[in-house]
Amino acid sequence: MPTCVTRQKLSKACRKASAILSVSQFTREDMIRFIRFDASKCHVVHSAAHPKFKPFEDTKQLTECQIKYKLPDRYILFVGKLYPGKNFRNIIKAYALIKSRSPYPIKLVSVGDVRWKYDKDFAEVQDIASAEAMEL
Repeated sequence: MPTCVTRQKLSKACRKASAILSVSQFTREDMIRFIRFDASKCHVVHSAAHPKFKPFEDTKQLTECQIKYKLPDRYILFVGKLYPGKNFRNIIKAYALIKSRSPYPIKLVSVGDVRWKYDKDFAEVQDIASAEAMEL
């Protein structure tokens, strides 16, 4: 979190602002807790993908990628770092629910690094996965 001087300047700026945008609910809650300003002024605006990201049609390259990374035919892709703010436990729970309702075999593929305090999250994820007979 910011230093005391920075926090004071940020707090003043937030009080004067007519609206404040945050990239995630987690960041919004941290800002409100640490900087202390009127929460009704803070709005979450999620980042959008660049227009260059679109469905990929080259089946040869898709097959090569699938073989290279040992990807299953059907999967849900999570891209992000594993740390408390990403709430990976709920992603695992949601995946278990989707898997139980899907008529097709489906896997969860996670791509990314780990960050601070990931040990506890990862242990809980492993417990959930074991209970749901999932592979990690």
